[in-house]
Amino acid sequence: MSEIYIPPIEKEQPPYWEHIRKAEQELFPEFETEDFCIDSPETNNFYFAPNWHFREGLITEEDIEHFKKNTEQKILSIGSGPAYLERLLVSLDIPKENITLSDINPQDLPDDFEKETFNMLEKWPTLNNEEKFDLIIFPENPSINVNFSGQKRIQAFVHIFSEALKNLNPDETIRITGNPNSTDLTKKVEKMLIKAGYPVIVQNITEKQDFGSLITVNYET
Repeated sequence: MSEIYIPPIEKEQPPYWEHIRKAEQELFPEFETEDFCIDSPETNNFYFAPNWHFREGLITEEDIEHFKKNTEQKILSIGSGPAYLERLLVSLDIPKENITLSDINPQDLPDDFEKETFNMLEKWPTLNNEEKFDLIIFPENPSINVNFSGQKRIQAFVHIFSEALKNLNPDETIRITGNPNSTDLTKKVEKMLIKAGYPVIVQNITEKQDFGSLITVNYET
C-alpha cells in the first residue's frame, strides 16, 4: 500500500470533539492511541476514527442534534466499511434504523444495520425502498483520489454525485472527505451536474491539500 499522509490531530479542539474522542475510545480500542487503523496486513485497508470525520466536517455536532430531534429523517453512508462512525452515531442516540450503510465488501458491514452492497462507481441499486435520504456521506473514500486522475477523476465524481442525488431529498446535502482541495475540479463537476439537470452547488469547504479536504454538494430547488 502506498504511503498516505494522515493529518495530525491539532492541539486545540472544540469541547464537543473531546466528547467524541472519549466515546470512540470506549467503543473502539483500536483507536485508543491512533487516529486511524489498518484492517489487516492482507488487505491493507485503513479506516479513520470517528473523531477524524467530526474535525474534518463530514459530520457535525449540529447534525447530531438535528437527527436526534428529526427522527423521520435518514442518513445514507457510502463506503461505510466496519461502520465505526455510524456505530458511534447510534451511541449518541441517532436511531439505528435511520442509518443505511453501504460498501462494496459485504463482509465489512455490521449485520444489525440497514445495509446495501454495491460498487459506487457502477449503477446504484434501488435504496431504502425508493425513499430518499436527508444526508449522504462518504466516510471512507480516498480511493477516488488514489485510482483516478484528470478527466477520469472528474467523471468519477460526476457519477457518484449523480447517483447520490437520485437518492437525496431536495435542499439537502452530500459530503465527502478524503480528496485534495481543487476548486477547478469542483467547478467542472458542478457544471457537468447542472448540465445533467441537477441544480446543485459544489464547494470545497476546506483549503487543505491532504485527505482532510471536504467537498459538499448542496441540492438546491
